[in-house]
Amino acid sequence: MGSIEIVWSNNFEDAMSKIAVLMETFPIVGVDTEFPGFLHNTPRAASESERYDDLKYNVDRMKIIQLGITLFDRFGVIGGVWQINFCNFDPDLDDHVSSSIELLKRNGIDLVKNKRDGVDAYTFADKFCEILVRYGRDRVRWVTFHGLYDLAYMLKIVIRDELPSSIMGYVEHIGHVFGRVYDVKFMAKYCHGLLDGELGLEKLAKLLDVERFGEAHQAGSDSLLTAATFSKMKGVYGLPEMMFEGFLYGISARIKRPRPMIAVLPPPPQPILMKIIRLGITLFDRFGVVGGVWQINFCNFDPDLDDHVSSSIELLERNGIDLVKNKRDGVDVYTFADKFCEILVRYGRDRVRWVTFHGLYDLAYMLKIVIRDELPSSIMGYVEHIGHVFGHVYDVKFMAKYCHGLLDGELGLEKLAKLLNVERFGEAHQAGSDSLLTAATFSKMKGVYGLPERMFEGFLYGISARIKRPRPMIAFLPQPPQPILLG
Repeated sequence: MGSIEIVWSNNFEDAMSKIAVLMETFPIVGVDTEFPGFLHNTPRAASESERYDDLKYNVDRMKIIQLGITLFDRFGVIGGVWQINFCNFDPDLDDHVSSSIELLKRNGIDLVKNKRDGVDAYTFADKFCEILVRYGRDRVRWVTFHGLYDLAYMLKIVIRDELPSSIMGYVEHIGHVFGRVYDVKFMAKYCHGLLDGELGLEKLAKLLDVERFGEAHQAGSDSLLTAATFSKMKGVYGLPEMMFEGFLYGISARIKRPRPMIAVLPPPPQPILMKIIRLGITLFDRFGVVGGVWQINFCNFDPDLDDHVSSSIELLERNGIDLVKNKRDGVDVYTFADKFCEILVRYGRDRVRWVTFHGLYDLAYMLKIVIRDELPSSIMGYVEHIGHVFGHVYDVKFMAKYCHGLLDGELGLEKLAKLLNVERFGEAHQAGSDSLLTAATFSKMKGVYGLPERMFEGFLYGISARIKRPRPMIAFLPQPPQPILLG
């Protein structure tokens, strides 16, 4: 590439015009920001809500100093690099961390010149928004390294306001403004030999033999190194971009582009109002060997008294479920819950894995009987509870989205199994048979596509928030996880 173009107020219009034109050919944007440090430092063990509270506190109170933009294409060819210096930060008046300012100065940032000759952040925001409107959310991709703060500072100047009050509000705003975002540090977690992503940009680039052009801790050079590292990592590891779209290192909620406004079907009744009828459990190992299949019939549902959808009950009865026998001879759901909780306590969250197909409702009904209460009031509460109770969770329908030839996962279990030449044992819409088919499909999909389980852990089809196990309070060596299947 040629050079990094340094942008001041006198060449700002020309730089933005170039960016607007070149983005047509180079629609991937590496970004990096420089800012005055962290007023609140976040501990590594902090919860996501605590992490976001610190982010909001810091970004709301401080001002962006520099923005680096690198345009490149899917082959890694660089279209141009710009380093935009902003005039808004005044170290004599504005909040900052002295050690951070000293670091920036040592690396060549001239804050006096920035204040005198820099670009006004909101003048930049106006031009930037014109480009966003021109190209839209679907044509441009944004690449960061540990990008939570970079995107937060960019969002702040675009919306001209404080950050949203919650992490879900932040994620929604980022999705609306930027659309398709990637975080190289998050991606590195899933690449062998890159130390689970637990390293900085400089060290990661060195591991991949990517050379820096320019000075560290200058936004233009950092954005270029981020772009080059992203391209190299994709090439070396064959990473499918779609799998990593929307994930930022440090938070589990996935950033999504808003979908077009079209008519939708009303949601089905919620598990709060209804009762579980059956549970299928299939035990199997990592080689797909099945240890046993159980179909547990519960006695608690009474079609004469309890909420239900008539067509669903008729479907279950056509497929062999005898609700009269269930009511007379079935297992009480809370008696089951007591025994089930004993098993959970015995094996813990780390030794067992739970595999579902479109499992949002399966896990919701199981959670309901474990906690003996209504579901949490928010999606984040649901995710947190599922993480505490079950730990390792997988959803075959979510995984199918990332497998070539499986129609982006937009098909049911029966059709998915047929595409993979997996045969059903037993009747459809019977929980035992469905749990067994889910187990077999999971194992077959892993074998055919070489899917790394870890990459899909905690994701359920239909929600963006990632389910996580609570971290242990002390170090320990986990036992090998044993899969359990829900149907």
